[in-house]
Amino acid sequence: MPSEPNSGAGGHKSPERNPILFERAFLGADGRVRPILRAIVFAMGVVVVNYGVSLALSEFTQGFSQQAQRISGYFALAAGLLLLSWMFLRVGDGEKFSSLGLTLKRGWGRELAIGFGVGVTLQVIVGAIFLATRAVHYSRGASYDLQFWQRLGANVALFALAASVEELAFRGYGFQKLIESIGAPGAMLLTALIFGLLHYGNQNSSIFSTINTVLAGIILAIPYIRTRSMWMQIGLHWAWNLTMATLVSLPVSGINFEPHLFSTHSTGPRWLTGGSYGPEGGVAITIVTVAGIAWLLWTRKLSTSPAPREDLQ
Repeated sequence: MPSEPNSGAGGHKSPERNPILFERAFLGADGRVRPILRAIVFAMGVVVVNYGVSLALSEFTQGFSQQAQRISGYFALAAGLLLLSWMFLRVGDGEKFSSLGLTLKRGWGRELAIGFGVGVTLQVIVGAIFLATRAVHYSRGASYDLQFWQRLGANVALFALAASVEELAFRGYGFQKLIESIGAPGAMLLTALIFGLLHYGNQNSSIFSTINTVLAGIILAIPYIRTRSMWMQIGLHWAWNLTMATLVSLPVSGINFEPHLFSTHSTGPRWLTGGSYGPEGGVAITIVTVAGIAWLLWTRKLSTSPAPREDLQ
C-alpha cells in the first residue's frame, strides 16, 4: 500500500511546521509575497523608472522643443512602466500580461471610445458652465495655419501617452494588488489621495485643486473596478486633459499646453474657474466630477470586459 505523506515511524503524521514570524508577515497563504507588499515594491519601481528615464533623457533631448521633450519623455516612461508591469506579472505573480487589463482582445476599442466620450462630455459641460456664467470669455484663436494643426496633432499623442503613463503608475498593477489587499473602496481612496497630493507641487496649486485631483483619481479608478480593463480609464484621462487644453482652452493642472482652439480671458472668480491653475482648481470641475462619479457608479452600461472574463476562465 502507498505510504501516507508526512508520516513518520509507526505511521504517525509528523507535526506541521509553524510558519516563522517572517513568513507570517510577508507571505500569504499561497506562499507568495502578500499583494500589499507587491504594490509597495511596484510603487518603488515606478519611482526608479521615472528617475532613470529623466536621467537618461536629460542629455539626449537637449535641443528638442518643449513639446518634443514631453512626448519623448512620456513615450519612454510608458515603455518602462509596461516592462515593469510585465516583470511583476510574469516573474512575481506567474500570470499572463493580459491580466493587467491592456489586451487588444474583443471590446478594447469600445471601452477606449466610451472613456474618451465620457471625458469629452465632462469637459464640454465645464466649458458650458464658464459660458453660461460668463466667467470665461472666448474668442477666435490667433491662427489656424498648418503649424497650428501639426502642434495640435502632437498634443493628441502627448496626452494619450501622458494618460497611459499616469494610469499605469497610479491605477495599474499596484492598484490591482491593493484591491486584493484592502478591497476596491480602500484602494480607490488611497491611490486617489496619493494622486492628489503629488499634484500639490504643481504651479499655482491649492488645497481646493488638490481636493479636485483626489476626486479625479476616484473617477479614473471606477472604470477599472467596473470593467476590470484599463482601456476606459485611459480613454477618459486622455480626453479629459486633451479637451481641457484644446477646446476649453485653459491650463491643465497648472500647465499651459498650447495651442488652444480659442483665445480665453477669465473674468470669473478663482473659486469657479480655478484661476491660473486651470479648471481643476475651481468648483466647476468639482460639480462635473461628482456627477461623473455618480454616473459611473450607477450606470448599467458598464460590465466586466470580455477580455478579462476570458482570461479568468
